Amino acid sequence: KIIKKKTPEVIFIRHAKTKLNYKKVFSGINNENIIDKAKKINRSFDLIISSPLRRAVQTAKMFKTNKIIKNKYLTEIDYGKAEGININELAKFYPYIIKKWEKKIDTRFPNGENNKDVNVRVKKFIRQVLLLRKKNSFKKCLVVSHNVFLRCLIGHYYNVKKEDWFKLKINHLKYLKFIIFNGNLIPNISRFE
Repeated sequence: KIIKKKTPEVIFIRHAKTKLNYKKVFSGINNENIIDKAKKINRSFDLIISSPLRRAVQTAKMFKTNKIIKNKYLTEIDYGKAEGININELAKFYPYIIKKWEKKIDTRFPNGENNKDVNVRVKKFIRQVLLLRKKNSFKKCLVVSHNVFLRCLIGHYYNVKKEDWFKLKINHLKYLKFIIFNGNLIPNISRFE
C-alpha cells in the first residue's frame, strides 16, 4: 500500500463491448465496429493511451482526461483472411491452423499475425510507457486496448505458456492494474482475478 501511494499507476482495459463481440467472430484490426453502449464513467486519468481502432477510442472518451494519445502498438491482432469468421468457419476454411494449434504451434492467421507478433508490440509499448513516465507526464494512466494484446501482456508478466494464452479471459472494461516502480512496469493484480 505504501509503494502504491508513491508510484505511478497504469491501468489497462479492454474496450467496451461491440455487437460483433456477441457474435463470437474474429474481430481484429480490419474491423471498425463501434461499441454497443457508450456511457460516461466517473473516473479521471492524467493521460489515456488508446489503440487507434474506433471501438478503443470511443471507450477512451468515456473517461475524464485532458489528453488522449493513440498508439498503434495497442491494436488488436491482425486476423488477416480470418477477419469476421467464427472458429467453426476457421476450421473449415483453414484446417491447418487448428492442426498447428493442437500441436501447440503459434501459427499466424492467413495474411495476419500470431501471438509472437502481438507480444513484440506489447514489449515495444511497455518501453514507450516507461519513457513517457520518465518525462513525468502522468501519475495515473489508462491504456485502452484489445483482447489478444491484453492476453499477451498478462501471459508475458505471469509466465503463462504461450500455447495457453488463448485461455486467459479478458473481460471488457475490467481494470488490469500495474504500477511503475524502479523503472519497471509491475502487475498489481491477483493471478486469480
